[in-house]
Amino acid sequence: MNRFTKRLTNWCEKFCSHAAKETHIKAVAQALPGYAMGVFKMTTTFCDQYEKLIRDYWWGDEEGQRKVHWLAWENLTKPKRKGGIGFRDIKLFNQALLARQAWRLIQRPDSLCARVLKSKYYPKGNILDTVFASDASQAWKGIEFGLELLKKGVITRIGNGENTQILRDQWIPRETGLKITCLKKNTRKRNTDGVEASNSLLQWSAPPPGWTKLNIDGSFCASNGTGGAGFVLRDSNGKVLVAACAQLHNCAKAEEAEASAALLGLLQMENLKVANMIIESDCYAVVKALLSNDQDRSKWCAVLEEAKACTRSFAACRVLHVRREANRVADALARLARTSGDFFFGEVPPAHVRELVNNDCKLMWSPDL
Repeated sequence: MNRFTKRLTNWCEKFCSHAAKETHIKAVAQALPGYAMGVFKMTTTFCDQYEKLIRDYWWGDEEGQRKVHWLAWENLTKPKRKGGIGFRDIKLFNQALLARQAWRLIQRPDSLCARVLKSKYYPKGNILDTVFASDASQAWKGIEFGLELLKKGVITRIGNGENTQILRDQWIPRETGLKITCLKKNTRKRNTDGVEASNSLLQWSAPPPGWTKLNIDGSFCASNGTGGAGFVLRDSNGKVLVAACAQLHNCAKAEEAEASAALLGLLQMENLKVANMIIESDCYAVVKALLSNDQDRSKWCAVLEEAKACTRSFAACRVLHVRREANRVADALARLARTSGDFFFGEVPPAHVRELVNNDCKLMWSPDL
């Protein structure tokens, strides 16, 4: 750092043109730490201070007097064909040099250096898929830093396939996503938010014996601000126990309609004294809110918190996120409420909803229903 500062503060270089400064920065300033950066990982503080000295020299800053920097450093580091100057990002350049060291260990595994490092840091593994100890030397920590960059672009050649792990190795020749994303389909999956989903089901499924299933859905029209809430409760035989819908006035968003549908349906279930309940909705935000232990911060938090309290009144309760195809009956009821008003059908939903029920559970309705 001192050597570089001394070179840039030489009085005769204050009168250099921008072309001369560019050559000086690329040929001298950014070349000085090249050897050290090829062996060790430079600290973030060092990289920031080093780049600041280059920026000050480029724009002509003097001690106690700062001039206008007309272009951001991120733009100066772009290639000239993209409108930049071609200066190096010190941190990225450091990582690239260290990645080259890691690549040499892969390309020359029989070299003395590679054999020594392998015996100490990965004696029984591969350098690309080994978790290393935290008490390594500074030189090896630099190689680990380079490996982070190398792993993003290295690709495995299949060959005879004996040493290829198709789920872990990057072997698909394309620009992004070199790994296989998924090889199997799960009926139900749990994502990072803890929301259980039945995304592979394209139609409604009956609950287990002793359980009832409540499907809820909301409908919203942005042009007139009206919404609708629909819900239907069915037993393990697919029989409709309760079907109802309600119109929502002055509805702000579709999420509000979905939350209101959840609350109206759960309040009705409390009156029916249902014990074991499965709740299904095609609105991910509502399902996530009902499963979350944290207090909701949305505009309709009061509705969601009351609905969440209702779920605790059941002996057993599960909340699932399903696809729209598995929630067609509740969707039809919500649309009906938005256009026609409030209805409570009990066990006898309207004709067009009965058709959807028949398609869902294969249950034939008798004429006297």
